[in-house]
Amino acid sequence: MNRKMQRRPTPLSEILWEEFMKPYQLTPEQLAKLIGVVPHLIEDLLTNRGTITPDMAIRFASLFGTSPEFWLNIQMKQELWEVMNNKIEEYQHIQSLQTNSVFLQPTGLTT
Repeated sequence: MNRKMQRRPTPLSEILWEEFMKPYQLTPEQLAKLIGVVPHLIEDLLTNRGTITPDMAIRFASLFGTSPEFWLNIQMKQELWEVMNNKIEEYQHIQSLQTNSVFLQPTGLTT
């Protein structure tokens, strides 16, 4: 791992708004009502103050005909990009346990 991820992934907020809410002309309040959550949860997602949970991913998937993994992957890619681009120097100091593609076996373990 020796380089930053170049392009920032499209934020969940932008995908939710542009690809799902806008075409259906949904307000945060309407979306919240359709999936049975309080409006501030949707508003938090749209303003990048909240993160998607497995529960919310299932609700969005059920409403929009996607999969829960679709929503969770968007969140994961964004979080991974943030961490990799903010802590890359820390990770570069970690040495791999692999040498010449042969995994070094830990000592003291019995099978």
